[in-house]
Amino acid sequence: MRIFNRKITVKTKYFLILPFIIPILSLIGRFGIDNDFWFTINQGRYVLENGFPTNVIGTIHEGLSFIYQSYGTGILFYLIYKWFGEIGIIILITLLVELIIYIFYKLCLLISDNNNISILLTTIFTILFSAYITTRPHLFTVLNLLLIIYLFELYIKKKNKKYLFFIPLIGILQANMHGIYFVPLLIIISPYVINSFKYKIKSIESKGYNYKPILITYLITTICGLINYNTYKVFTYGFTSYGNSVMSEKIVELRALNFHDFFGKLCIITILITYIIYFINKDKKIPIRYYLLLFGTTYLAFDAFKSFYFFLVCSLFPIAYMYKKNNEFKHEKKVILITLIPIIIMLPICIMFTKVNKPDVIDIADYLDNNNQIESPKLYTSFMDGSYLEYRGYNCYLDPRAELFIKSNNKKKDILEEWFDVQKGKISYKKFLSEYDFDYLVIKKENDIFYYNFNNYDSMNYKKIFDNELYELWKKDV
Repeated sequence: MRIFNRKITVKTKYFLILPFIIPILSLIGRFGIDNDFWFTINQGRYVLENGFPTNVIGTIHEGLSFIYQSYGTGILFYLIYKWFGEIGIIILITLLVELIIYIFYKLCLLISDNNNISILLTTIFTILFSAYITTRPHLFTVLNLLLIIYLFELYIKKKNKKYLFFIPLIGILQANMHGIYFVPLLIIISPYVINSFKYKIKSIESKGYNYKPILITYLITTICGLINYNTYKVFTYGFTSYGNSVMSEKIVELRALNFHDFFGKLCIITILITYIIYFINKDKKIPIRYYLLLFGTTYLAFDAFKSFYFFLVCSLFPIAYMYKKNNEFKHEKKVILITLIPIIIMLPICIMFTKVNKPDVIDIADYLDNNNQIESPKLYTSFMDGSYLEYRGYNCYLDPRAELFIKSNNKKKDILEEWFDVQKGKISYKKFLSEYDFDYLVIKKENDIFYYNFNNYDSMNYKKIFDNELYELWKKDV
């Protein structure tokens, strides 16, 4: 590992281009507006036009209790999409990701005393994190988490309290941009509070540092979480939104990490290699906070696919500490310049050659716009198909906001479980249709029980009015 103890030279510094160019290259030709994007901006639009909702909007269900926990992201995404369209969203997401990578890189440099391993760790982080480049609020959560860790590390290293002043402000930003992860963020950064105290329990030792500023900052940040539209509910929403057995079993990103697909294998192998690096390291003076971050985010990663990015953020950068040497980095301004140049060059190329994927149900929405004569029609949609149709102004049975369709949150009915039971045949599709009396059924041609039954058995009083490669649209025959 001697290479990691060398000073950064004119030649080696050019490798810094790689971590920053990777996310831009990864967008070319494949960038797509995430399905969740449409309900996110629909909610943002609603807030700007009508104020904050108290019940779920965009669905046929009345009186479902609603906590809008990512309204900051919704408003921002909606305004950028309204003013600049898809290009604006591409630019925003790219800049967010570049900022995340840069903060991660600066964090590695800080704790490694400018060791070359920072380049390698940043590149690994970038490659793995590219799987999470999408139009969702979690990008703000990752950025906020990295910023807080970086500021804590600056305080510990330079013993200057001014770095802590910004952390409560970041807490307010988190509570308003992606409130469901405000409490998890507090839990993740708690190792910095624990490590600030001096203690020794058998072989476990914490040398501590000035704990009072850390503890006060943590408490103020916790209180600042109340500065949001939902006030105290931001602390409880996460507990009622996750842990539902149907969500954990049926929604891929909420499933436990496993070896069933390539990305799952890659995640588990990354975790194993990280543990090997931690525990074969001969330096026994590694701060306890890094081990706590490792153990805590490992649990999160194995609990759900979507939480693996917490492991990437919190468990890779401490490796830089294990190989730190006093290598002064004298060319930082030049390095910043050469990392900005490819961004400036590649971003327009990315925009020019990126074909943004259209929503699958766009043809359905267009057909309804031109042919529907029913005021406020009720649409049957499956879990993945309601988001865009709601953005286009239609009320749907279901959309990807899974946590809103479980009783622990909406206070009325387990709608998500009901839909899965219909699909599995536990609930008769005829009984289901009679109960809801839909005006239109948006039926996907793959794995939808209505497609099979309507085309082979009984379509009840519905007739097919539209058909394409992916969907059929059926209308109630009055």
